[in-house]
Amino acid sequence: METIALSARDATVENFAPFGVLVTEGTDASSSSLHLTETPRLWMMNLRKPGLEFSKIARHRSVTQCLASADARPWYLGLAPASSDPAADPDAITVLRIPAGTFVMLHRGTWHAGPHFEMASMRFFNLEADTTNEDDLDVVPLSQMVVIDPDGSGMHARLKARRVLVVANRTANSAELLASLRRLADSGVSSFRVVVPATVNVSGLQSMASAWDPFAGVPPISPEVLPSQIEEAQRIAAERLAGLLTELESLGVDASGTVGPPDPIAAISGALSAGPVDEILLSTLPAGLSRWLSRDLPSRCAKRFGLPVTHVEAVATS
Repeated sequence: METIALSARDATVENFAPFGVLVTEGTDASSSSLHLTETPRLWMMNLRKPGLEFSKIARHRSVTQCLASADARPWYLGLAPASSDPAADPDAITVLRIPAGTFVMLHRGTWHAGPHFEMASMRFFNLEADTTNEDDLDVVPLSQMVVIDPDGSGMHARLKARRVLVVANRTANSAELLASLRRLADSGVSSFRVVVPATVNVSGLQSMASAWDPFAGVPPISPEVLPSQIEEAQRIAAERLAGLLTELESLGVDASGTVGPPDPIAAISGALSAGPVDEILLSTLPAGLSRWLSRDLPSRCAKRFGLPVTHVEAVATS
């Protein structure tokens, strides 16, 4: 689907007038303009990160809908006049930033998409008819995906298009990595690919070698032992991958992933064969503990793949 970016304007009483009434301090909506049909319903809805984009728009023909943030934060609405056809004419759509501490009352039939916001979740007061969403809801698809540009810079649209490859193993579910991913998601990035190299527990193999001959440096691994080590490494990597994908999904972003071979360079190469990315986010243990850092993996990745590499030092969780 083709994407267009619409810059958000601050809502005022004047520019909101074609779509409804902006209820601010000192300005209210007359009772004659409030239409709720038979049974009104006032409720609080908790929305989780809808993002700053939409490909559908809706309207209520019979009622006025009133919305306000319960969290005292600004938010965004895509709007089109009731007389317009936004599905056929995307130019009819306007995006307004609704200030904190205000109510909006939409005219009957006003097309609207939202609420949209940049935080992980927000709560809203919603006043409408009891059965609005059952018997008075028209939803139409748009011919283009609309991306809300909060400040007119176009930065959100560019961030939205970024594809990030996440590489981690022992730190896959660490607080430091999750905080970095959360910041990226909050900034607008919504496409993540994860690879977890199935690294064999070298410390276990080294202890086996030490017990046999501390000077040989080669563990007495039988053909039966090594496959079991590899199988265990793949099982642990799969568990860490599943945990990280669950965390990413909770942020409301698109996420996919795979278990890779033990060598991280080979694992990254395999992940990139599934499609291009714009940057690599590499999570390791701290210096002195990380074998990846001892091999200068961040610099090697940047040179090998020609991509920006962000390095996160984290503490293993398991």
